[in-house]
Amino acid sequence: MLPDTYDVVVTTGSLAENHMPVQSIDEFIRISKPGGLVIIVTDVKYLTTVEAYKDKLEPYMERLEQQGLWHKEVRTVVPNYGNTCDAVVYIYRVVRN
Repeated sequence: MLPDTYDVVVTTGSLAENHMPVQSIDEFIRISKPGGLVIIVTDVKYLTTVEAYKDKLEPYMERLEQQGLWHKEVRTVVPNYGNTCDAVVYIYRVVRN
């Protein structure tokens, strides 16, 4: 995919056991237009039960923000997402300084 292509990039259900590595977020930023949104939805439990994300996902996202690549607009928990568990929704705006 070409860089700076999409106004919005959305992923849901892709951050789970044996799914995307945290570094995949770099690609979401790369293909988003400056000012575009990246929306990530995952089960809250995966933040503590999936080794690839435990103590890694949110710190990685924060580092990308510190690097000036994006800015967090929303982090919210949605109870009973899909009637099975709580989900966390992240919305970031791509800024790329």
